[in-house]
Amino acid sequence: MTALPHDVATDLRRENARLQAELRAARDRQAASAEILRAVAGAPGDVERLLQRIAEITERQGVEAHRRMLDRVTRLQRGEDVPIVPGCVHKAEINARLGH
Repeated sequence: MTALPHDVATDLRRENARLQAELRAARDRQAASAEILRAVAGAPGDVERLLQRIAEITERQGVEAHRRMLDRVTRLQRGEDVPIVPGCVHKAEINARLGH
């Protein structure tokens, strides 16, 4: 078996590292979503406690996730519809990025 040229091997390692980081981020988002669902199930009727818990969870996911959550809460408080993206859509997006 012949060795890959150095630049090709370097590019492959870089792409592999990028894909691994993307996969870790997707798994983190999935774990946060599961944690939010457990919080929703565990706090029936206690909206303030639930929103506080969701804020704590999304804050760990980073500034952008936290900002999106706060935006959705504000929209819900105003009585606006908030679109929900099914998990299968997220999975399809990840698979497309990974070339599957």
